[in-house]
Amino acid sequence: MMISEGMKNLKIPQFGCRDANPEFSLSNPSLLNGRYVVYKITGVDNEGYFTGNRRYNEFYLLRQVLIQNFPGIYIPAVPGKKVVGNKDFKFILERRYYLERFFLKLSSRPFLIDSREGKVFSRPKLE
Repeated sequence: MMISEGMKNLKIPQFGCRDANPEFSLSNPSLLNGRYVVYKITGVDNEGYFTGNRRYNEFYLLRQVLIQNFPGIYIPAVPGKKVVGNKDFKFILERRYYLERFFLKLSSRPFLIDSREGKVFSRPKLE
């Protein structure tokens, strides 16, 4: 089930990050197995183009690992966790907006995207 079908009539503001690479995007939230919301990520790093689906927990974990492995470097925030109502349509749209904001801010720092942690996130086959 594609949640993006319901988004066609909605105008969602795009986050503007001055230094963000326009080749990075986060889109098409969809429900996987009726249980998990996944977001499609696309972008280009020093190894080329990548695309894949990632869950919120993976964004959260990426941030935690980056904070631990890059002390003193600002790592943008991800939206907070929500246990009840996390499949609500409005909540998914809001979360997508803030996850995209996180992803675009990371893209403005190539050393984070091109790090081992960034590669494992963007290319799950490396795990």
